[in-house]
Order: sequence, then C-alpha cells, then structure tokens
Amino acid sequence: VGLVLGLIAAFGIELLDRRLVRVATFESIFGRPVLAVLPHVSDPAPIAAGHLAFVPARFVEELRSLTVMLRLSGNPDPPRTIMVTSALPREGKSTVTRDLAVVYAEGGARVLVIDGDLRRPSMERLFEIKAERGLVQVLRGEASLSDARVTAITSSPEVDAASNGHAAASPHSSTAPTLRGSVDVLAHGERLASPLALMSSERMITVIEDAYEEYDIVLIDTPPVLTVADSVPLLELVDSVLLVARLGQTTRQAADRFKDLIDRLPDVTFSGVIANDRRDQVDDDGYGSYGHGYYSGTKRSRRERKAN
Repeated sequence: VGLVLGLIAAFGIELLDRRLVRVATFESIFGRPVLAVLPHVSDPAPIAAGHLAFVPARFVEELRSLTVMLRLSGNPDPPRTIMVTSALPREGKSTVTRDLAVVYAEGGARVLVIDGDLRRPSMERLFEIKAERGLVQVLRGEASLSDARVTAITSSPEVDAASNGHAAASPHSSTAPTLRGSVDVLAHGERLASPLALMSSERMITVIEDAYEEYDIVLIDTPPVLTVADSVPLLELVDSVLLVARLGQTTRQAADRFKDLIDRLPDVTFSGVIANDRRDQVDDDGYGSYGHGYYSGTKRSRRERKAN
C-alpha cells in the first residue's frame, strides 16, 4: 500500500510540476532549435586576474558554436543586431549577453552591448564599468551614441602575429583569452519605472541603425518578454532574437505564452533557444557539447523588412 501511494504521489507531483527540465522539451515547445547548452557553473561572469575578458571555460565552445550557427543561419546576411531575452526573470540572459559579447570579441568583432533593461540594468556591474550617461540620455536626445558608450574591452596587445591574429588561448584555460576585437557598452543611463514609451520611439530605431553601421555585432539585453512589455517593440527591429531559458525554472506555461507572442509577430526572426544552467541530473542524451541542434533557415534582413 505504501509503495502504491508513493507512486501515485510521485506521478501527481510530476503532473503538477510544470517546469521544463529536459533540453529536448525546449525544441518541441518553442519550435526552434537549441543553439547552445550552457552547464551549471558557480560564477557565470567571472573576473580572472583583473581581466574582464574572461568566459567560463565550460561556456566557451558552446558560445563559439552558437556564433557559427548564427552566421550560417543568415547566409548570405548573418544577423548583426541580436536581441537576447528570456520569458521570465532569473533565466540568466544578462550574463549570457556579457559572455557572448566576449566570445564575439575574441573572434575579432567590434561589439556593442546595449543595456535595454531599464528597470533592472546589469551591464555596468557585469563589465565593471561606470557610465555617466547611457541609453536613456541617447533616447531623450541629451547625448549621442558616441558620447554615451563606454569601452569595456579593447583588443589585446599580446596577439601573436605568428598565429595570424587568432586567439591562442585554450577553451579550457583558466586565464583570459586573447582578443582581436573590442566591446563597447551603452549602459542604461538611469532606471525608469515605465520605459516603454522610450523603447518604442523612433529614436530607438535610429540608435539600432547607427550601431548597425558602426559595429560588427550589436547585442541588446532586454527585460523578460512576459514580465513587462518594454522589449516587445524591439522584437521586429533586430536581425535575430535569442531566448535564454533556464532548465528547471522555465515553465511550460511561460514557453507556450512566448511562442504564442512570437507567432503573432510575423517579422520576428526567432533564431533559437540557449538552454542555461544544465546540471548532470537533468542532462539529455545527445545534448552535450556536440549534440545541440543546427538551424539553417532563411531570414529577411532588417533593411529588407523596413523596405517592405
């Protein structure tokens, strides 16, 4: 009797627990590939010997693969303006944005990170910078992009000429990688209780277009899409949308709501999901460093959408 009651209780708990704990479930629910699977680490945005340009060793290959898949998915026009968001808070989108920017810079890209989360900004903390002005001042017309941005990471002077400029650091190295590119940050500027009007303004379109002309990659960290509407206007302005979903925290209901939102916006290029915080006990067969899905769809560029 005890065994039967225990089995019934376990089955009931599983039915009531709507959290997604398997990577394969993300693909079936979101209808998009899992582009990267990031394991659980104690510090996802570490500082090594004072170097900001440092990504956890267990993230490096996954994020490198992600940049390659994004480039191939947009052939012949790879996405250059990329929005990184989540469905709900505490999924890890901001740290993923920070680490992805470093990986792009490692490959030689000039990267701009825009802190579009004006309610709970985090880029100043993650990059250890101090900005007197930011996105809010630019959107209000009180400063230009060039005046407000702050250089967080510059190219490493120690790039080995013999290596033809390629980073020589091992992905398993505990030291900061050698960078051929750079990372600038447009911080938030100030916290706002209701930033929707600014985020949906024509000035925001101009900021993205100016950044597009000057940088190789523009990463925009935004608030969770289902929590506030601040980031919704940006969905159709960028070349690619990446969703960060934390295993064991993202719920089926949140995933369904996000998918419904994306399906109602025909001009959104939702490239795929970054499965975050994978732990051994919830790992999937075939979803390790070499098993995540591959996306090779076609997309219209931002300029083509605007022209239409």
